[in-house]
Amino acid sequence: MDIKILTFDGADEMDFVAPFEAFRNAARTQENVSVSLVSLSEPCTIMGRNGLAVRSDGVLIGVPNLLVVPGGGWVDVHLSHLLEGGLVKVAQDGRHRYYQIASPEVAHAVEGLGVIASPRKQKPLGEGDPICYARTCYDQLAGAMAVSLAESLQQQRYLVACADSDREFDVTAAGEEFLKHWRIDVNELRSKKRSFARRCLDWTERRDHVAGALGAAICQRFLELRWIARDRNSRIVRVTSSGRRQLEQLIHIPAAA
Repeated sequence: MDIKILTFDGADEMDFVAPFEAFRNAARTQENVSVSLVSLSEPCTIMGRNGLAVRSDGVLIGVPNLLVVPGGGWVDVHLSHLLEGGLVKVAQDGRHRYYQIASPEVAHAVEGLGVIASPRKQKPLGEGDPICYARTCYDQLAGAMAVSLAESLQQQRYLVACADSDREFDVTAAGEEFLKHWRIDVNELRSKKRSFARRCLDWTERRDHVAGALGAAICQRFLELRWIARDRNSRIVRVTSSGRRQLEQLIHIPAAA
């Protein structure tokens, strides 16, 4: 789980320091938990309500699994609108409210907004960084590696354009057999309520990666096989040495930046 704690000028320091310490202690014992302080824009140093200067770990990029927001001020106003619109869901514990993206569909929309916010004529935030090479987007893989994976599967005719929707992939019979090697049951994925194999326009690559139930299944299987590993403090994933050996036998993947 990728947990981000939002910092901004005028927030009570204890409202973000306390949950940061609590989640950081959890991250030390839980392999799949990462936590970091983030700001909404540069500069990354903010001034708390009681005069404490705090430098965040960076600017909020993309969609974390959980966003912790200190109470009060303009942030509450914006989040209340998102909550009313069904874009986020919230759980409250004492003074803290824990916001989470409401659904994979919302996550895809937010990721897509990154494309609009960073037009190609400008250098997108983070371009050339590891987060642009391989990261998670909600529960599927994104970045250069994920786009290359999608394109390789299409070149080998395992994935094709869906006849019923230009924003969906479909899996061919050969693709079903191929995915069985990864122990991915395509028929089971088709029966899920969520989108089967959505085309998700990648925020940094401006080309599609595989989202939906199929994208999530591929990401989970790569983690189980230890072909990829999560970064403890961000959405970045790295391809392991065994993963690179296996994937190079099956598909072409680009070298890490």
